[in-house]
Amino acid sequence: MLNSRAQGTFTRRWYAVFSLVSLAGRTPALRRPATRLPYAALHRRALAPLVRAGHLEPGVLDGYVDWMATPEGRRWLLHYFGDYRTPPRPELRRHLRDLTCPTAVVWGRADPYLSPAIATELAGTVPGAELTLLDDAGHWVMDERPDAVTAALGRLLERPTSNG
Repeated sequence: MLNSRAQGTFTRRWYAVFSLVSLAGRTPALRRPATRLPYAALHRRALAPLVRAGHLEPGVLDGYVDWMATPEGRRWLLHYFGDYRTPPRPELRRHLRDLTCPTAVVWGRADPYLSPAIATELAGTVPGAELTLLDDAGHWVMDERPDAVTAALGRLLERPTSNG
C-alpha cells in the first residue's frame, strides 16, 4: 500500500478541501460557481515541486492537469467529487486483521495529504505487514523515491506465502 487513504482519511487541511469540493459537486446551488474555480492551475501548483525536482516531466504534468482547464473537464471533476467521500472507513479498519496476503506498506513521512499514522496503523494491524517509511518523500513516493519503493516491493515479492 503506497500512501493510500485506506481505512483512514486526509490530514485536517486536505480533509476540509476535499470535503468542500465534494459538497460543491453534489449541491446544485454550489456546482455552477464551483465550475469557475481554477482546478488546473491549483493542481499544477501542487505538483510543481515534483517538476522542479525532476520527478515529473512538464509534458506529463500537462496531461495530468490540462483537461481540468476546460469547462467540460471542470464539470467532470465536480461530478467525480460529488460522489467522493472523505470520512475514515471503519468498515475497512475492522477487516485489516483478516488480510492474509503478504503486505508492504510504503509511505513518505512528509506526506501533506495522508498522515504516516495511517501507515503505522496499517502495518501494525495487518498480520505480517512490513512498513517502510521514507524520510525524504511526500505523497508521491513512487516518483520521489522509485529505488526505495522498488526495493520494498522486491522484499515483498521475495517473502514466502502461506501456500508454498
